[in-house]
Amino acid sequence: MVMGWSLINVAARSHGEIRSSNKHTQSLWLLLVVATLMLAGINNAHAQWGQQNGGTAGDPLLAQLDIYFGAGAGRWSFDLDENNDQTYESQGGTVFAGIQLIDPFLSVEQRFTYGGSDSSGDKEVELEGVWSTVFRLSLDLTTWNQLYVLGGISAHHFTVEEENGNGPNDEVDIANFSAGVGLTHRVSERAWLYVERFFFDGIDGDFHMEVSGGAFYRF
Repeated sequence: MVMGWSLINVAARSHGEIRSSNKHTQSLWLLLVVATLMLAGINNAHAQWGQQNGGTAGDPLLAQLDIYFGAGAGRWSFDLDENNDQTYESQGGTVFAGIQLIDPFLSVEQRFTYGGSDSSGDKEVELEGVWSTVFRLSLDLTTWNQLYVLGGISAHHFTVEEENGNGPNDEVDIANFSAGVGLTHRVSERAWLYVERFFFDGIDGDFHMEVSGGAFYRF
C-alpha cells in the first residue's frame, strides 16, 4: 500500500513538471511567433511604402538592411523572495541577432540568455534560459561611440531545487516587459564592443543583468 502511494506521488510530481515544462515551451514559441509576425509586418509595410514613393515594386526591407550578430557575458541577479532576502546571482551568456530598420537609429533584436546557478539557504536556483525580443534605439555620441536604449519583452525560466532533496523542483516562468541601456565602441568598420545593463522583468522587477559586455559584428 505504501509503495502504491509512492508510485502515485512520483507520477503526480512528474506530471506537474512536464506540464510546467510544456507551459514554458509554449511561452517561448509564442514569443518567437510574435517576433516573426512583427518583422514580417514591418517588411511588408516598408515594401509598400517604397512602391508608393517611387521605389521598385516588391523591394523588401530585409534586402536593404544591415544584419548583425553578437555575443556577451555578464552577471545576473534574481530575487526569488525579497521578504526573506533570497537573492541569487551568477554568470550567464547572451547571444543575439538583429536587423537594422532605420540606419543608424533603430533596429530590432532577438536575444537568448542562458546559464548559471546559485544556492542560498536550502534552495538552488538555475537559469534555464531567457528569450527576449527588443527594439534598439541608438544615438551617435562620436564617430566611434553610441549610446543605446532597449525596450521589448522577455520570457524567462528558472528551476528552483530544494538542496535537501525534499519535495519536487519548482519551475518559475515569467514573461514581462524588459528594458536596457548601454554603450558601444566601434573597433573596425564592422566590429563593435559593448557594455550594458539589462532588466528582464521591468525596471523594478526581480530579474536583471547587473553589467554585461561583449561584441557584435555587422554584415
